[in-house]
Amino acid sequence: MKCVKAAQAYYHDLETGPIQSNNLGKFYRYVNGNGKIYGRKSIPLINNKSNVGNLVTHKAAQVNIFNRHFASVFTHDDNNKPHIRHRVDPDIGCYEVTFIPVKMMQNLKALTPKIFYGPDGFTNLLLQRLASVIYEPLSFIFQSSFRLHILPACWLRAIVTPVFNKNASIR
Repeated sequence: MKCVKAAQAYYHDLETGPIQSNNLGKFYRYVNGNGKIYGRKSIPLINNKSNVGNLVTHKAAQVNIFNRHFASVFTHDDNNKPHIRHRVDPDIGCYEVTFIPVKMMQNLKALTPKIFYGPDGFTNLLLQRLASVIYEPLSFIFQSSFRLHILPACWLRAIVTPVFNKNASIR
């Protein structure tokens, strides 16, 4: 039992330390991978409330414990949608977006020639070198997508990483 409490205290201190230090830089380093959230391969041991003193190590059982806990503490959906005031006049829209092929080629050629792969699997260097060949099909695809109000699923995904800015004020 002492070992269980010591392990729990250790993980509690490890995860709350960056927050309680009131150091924004330390928090961002922790979240972005220097801490254990990003690189953690497994969930730490969990104490089973129904069988005190028993540690849960099986992943499926740990997931079920978390699921039951979150389901018990969060609000249940009552299927009522709240009224949200529109910030923009409903008559204003993004209907007339035009992708001019020549501008498309200019923008492709102006890309910074990086050799790192983007989320689409292509490098800027490749796009830059193929600009004179792909600018027309790309402008057609973009124009059609916006005209039909259909965006490819991969455009709706993003990898967002918080970045610490020393000069930003803390609110």
